[in-house]
Parts: sequence; structure tokens; C-alpha cells
Amino acid sequence: MYREIYERSLQDKSFRMDCLLLLDKVKIPEELEDISARTVRVSSVVMKKLSGVQSSESIEAIALMKLPTSFISIEVNQKETNCQSWFPSSHRILVLDGIQDPGNLGTLLRSAMAFKWVRKWLRISSYLSIFLPFSLSLSLFILIIHRTKEKSDFKGIIQQGGVFLLPGCCDPFNEKALRASRGACFQLPMVSGSWYHLEALKDVFQMKLLAGHPESNDEDRRVARLSQEFVDSLADVPVCLVLGSEGNGLSDKSQRVCELVSIPMPGEFESLNVSVAGGIFLYMLQPKIQRFI
Repeated sequence: MYREIYERSLQDKSFRMDCLLLLDKVKIPEELEDISARTVRVSSVVMKKLSGVQSSESIEAIALMKLPTSFISIEVNQKETNCQSWFPSSHRILVLDGIQDPGNLGTLLRSAMAFKWVRKWLRISSYLSIFLPFSLSLSLFILIIHRTKEKSDFKGIIQQGGVFLLPGCCDPFNEKALRASRGACFQLPMVSGSWYHLEALKDVFQMKLLAGHPESNDEDRRVARLSQEFVDSLADVPVCLVLGSEGNGLSDKSQRVCELVSIPMPGEFESLNVSVAGGIFLYMLQPKIQRFI
């Protein structure tokens, strides 16, 4: 299985490790040698029980993590906003509108990282990180660390936007969402808020609201088609991309205030799975200097 292996730079303080559980007789991974968290040695039986996976042979360590400070939850009724502090930059923001399936939500977060909608200092190393909830009441999560055969070392740069979660989305730190995201939820700036807060963000940064939508023959509802020409026209335009749930689609609010865009499909299907459609949009609308194909 192809594995994206990301580990945040030790200089990044947006999330914190509370405790490192290490398999008996296993050396502490080099990337974790300087951590200040308490280390506890456990047996293979305990490691398998905590990991919650059937095959735990490659699991050598589990980390108990605090919720990252890059995640901001805004009360629905809160009117005061400081949206300049939410994202490092607001050139590209992925907006999820009522995405309830944790697998889809996690996959979209992973795709946002893969297509450079957010660029941070990252180190790709010889460890695969998968996050699992440990105790929601304590805001603690498990980071399962797998050793892989290949070693590499790559660093990116800090720049782009993040993800905005509208009401109705599942918890991005849900166990299935964490697995599907491959830890991207710990690397993406994320804000959970209402349309009031999203519109404040749009107004401050003069962003264009786009929303994925199936093609329509309704003359009163114009739906643009995703194309290279359309994408090129937005190269220097700050964009919020809104994606709705598979079951209910876009909310009425999203359909009213966003420019609707469809993915051309020669085949005889009306729509795509939201994570598949989202991946296409994220790829096509990513910063032009990052797109290679």
C-alpha cells in the first residue's frame, strides 16, 4: 500500500505529545529523541490492544496527542471574528458543507495536503503516522507510528490556506476521519464555524466562493464547467471551494451565494463521490506553480 509519511518539524508547536508508548526493546525513533513527553515501555500484547488494528507487527510506538492549536472551533452565535488569525494565508480555502461521512472528510483533508492547498514545514521520514482517538473527554489522541523500509528526508515551505468546516460536518478527529486523513488533520489549519464567519473571511480577503455541483439544465441556475480556461482565470484569485455531502448535496445557502461549477463527465452518471470530485477540484484549482500535469 502506498503511504504518505509526514512528520511535523520539531520547531512546529501547533500540537503536543503527552506520552510516548514504546514497544519493549525498541529504540526511540530518531525524530522523537528530543521530545519532552514521558516515555512508557509496553509489551506487544498491550501495543496490539491499544492500536486497534489486526496487524500490529510494524507498530513500534504510540503517542498520546493533544488537540492541535491549529484547530479553531468558533461558537455559532459568536459574532466577533478575527479571521486574519485563522489561516497563515487565504489564497485557497477548502470549505466542507455538512460532510458527515468521516471517510470522505478525512480523504478530502489528505487530498488538500497532497495538492498543496496548505504548505508547511514538513519532514518526510521513515515513519508512517496514523492518529486514533484515545479519550475525547481529555482531548487526547493516539498517534500510531509504523516503521517503513524506505528512508527519506524532505522539507516543504509555509504558505497557503486551510480548511473551514460548516455546521453538519463530522468531527475531523473522529477515528475513521483520522485514519482516512493519514494525520493531515494535525497538519492543516482548520476552523469550525458558521456561514457568518465564512462570509466575514470572504469579505476581509476578497475571496471568490465556488461550489461543486452536478450539471443542470435549469435555465435559472447557471452551472459553469470546470476547464483549464476556467482554472487559469482564477490563478491569482483567492478562492473558497465549497463541497457538500453526498446525501444532501450543497445547502441552500451554498447554492445561493456560490458560483456553481461542475466536472464534465462523458459517462452516464449524474455525480461523483464527494471525495473523488473534491480531489479533482483540489488538483485543478491548486496554485498553478504547483501543478505538474
